[in-house]
Amino acid sequence: MKKWTTYLWLAVLATVIAIPLIGYLSNLNHTFTELVTDRIPANEPVESIKLIRSSSEKEIDIKEPTQVKQILNNLSTTQLVRTSSLI
Repeated sequence: MKKWTTYLWLAVLATVIAIPLIGYLSNLNHTFTELVTDRIPANEPVESIKLIRSSSEKEIDIKEPTQVKQILNNLSTTQLVRTSSLI
């Protein structure tokens, strides 16, 4: 009987640890499309993109439609990882 209760407690402990861990790991990786492109309304095209380099605070404004479309297409396949820092 004691062996059975030990296995039961181990199963409960594994479940309590596994469920939050699975939820945490599933939120780490996202695609650019999930986080950005899907939130842009279809009837409002992207007319410009502003890129900011965090190390030098240099800003670039891209307003040419072909370049904007090319950048969005290139970023659509990019995997993004959520981090707590800006660096």
